[in-house]
Amino acid sequence: MQEIAKTEFYMLLIDETKKRVYNIVFGAWGDRPEVSQVIQDWEKVLNLISDGYTMLTDARQFRLLSAAWAATTIKIRQRLIQAGITKIAEILPENSLLKVQFGK
Repeated sequence: MQEIAKTEFYMLLIDETKKRVYNIVFGAWGDRPEVSQVIQDWEKVLNLISDGYTMLTDARQFRLLSAAWAATTIKIRQRLIQAGITKIAEILPENSLLKVQFGK
């Protein structure tokens, strides 16, 4: 398993054997973390994946996503699908606001 990023807000890992991206998010994302750093980290992921990859997002420790971050997340997801992600699974907390933000 290759660690792409580890911050106080998220971890990004790639398991090349399983062809899976792991996205683990923490805390409340208002104006933080830094958008440019998040995009750079996802660019690293995009450069390493190909057709047939899947993604698992673990958001059980996640608290809040701002509207700006929600829009950024949608753009990242679209790029992942274009890069070859075939399935995305999300583990969400029992928080109805987050379920709405994640479209569940």
